[in-house]
Amino acid sequence: MPKFSERQEYLETLTQLLMLSIAVGNKERERLYMDEYIRVLSSPRYFARKTVAPRDDHFYTHQFSQYTDAQFRTKFRTSREGFRALLSLIQDHRVFHNNSNYKQTHPGWQLAIVLHRFGHTGNRASIANLAIDFNVSEGTITELTKRVITALTDLSPQ
Repeated sequence: MPKFSERQEYLETLTQLLMLSIAVGNKERERLYMDEYIRVLSSPRYFARKTVAPRDDHFYTHQFSQYTDAQFRTKFRTSREGFRALLSLIQDHRVFHNNSNYKQTHPGWQLAIVLHRFGHTGNRASIANLAIDFNVSEGTITELTKRVITALTDLSPQ
């Protein structure tokens, strides 16, 4: 059975009320429901405004520092020292730098997201859950994973 949005359900209810008003000949109710139907159709698609996630290094570094050592190890499957050592090996890699007008996510945060993804299975590792947990888009998760894999792969001797 298809899932309907709140708006679709509201429009369906309005349609039924409008048809009932027409059937019983209630012109006043008919006009009221028709006006409301037109108002909803001409309004923005969503009832609630989309919230935009903050995108600056302070957000990431602040969130990152809030974890206890045990939480850090559970979330990223490494110690803080191991994380810093790995980050120091890859942070200057070319994939973490661009010539765009848009600042790229801090390499440490990219590594953290990918380590979390690699360290978990099932729903905990799903792109959708990671996007929610780390306040980024699903496409960003895929791009970060590619970057980190590229940087890690380039560490190994050919």
